[in-house]
Amino acid sequence: MLLMTLLMLLVCIGLPLAYAWRVFTLDEFTEAAWLLIVADATVFVTLVLLVGDMAGHLPVMQS
Repeated sequence: MLLMTLLMLLVCIGLPLAYAWRVFTLDEFTEAAWLLIVADATVFVTLVLLVGDMAGHLPVMQS
């Protein structure tokens, strides 16, 4: 159970922070490339947070 919690913490906290750092340190010359990278990061982080939110509402099966 602890391993699953740590994995969810890594995915729901670590990946969005990594993508935020990626956007923060962008060095693109064109606005279109910048917008494409920011849109990619936004969609990915939104999906990760949505899946993490849904996983928090599911009952954990105990064996």
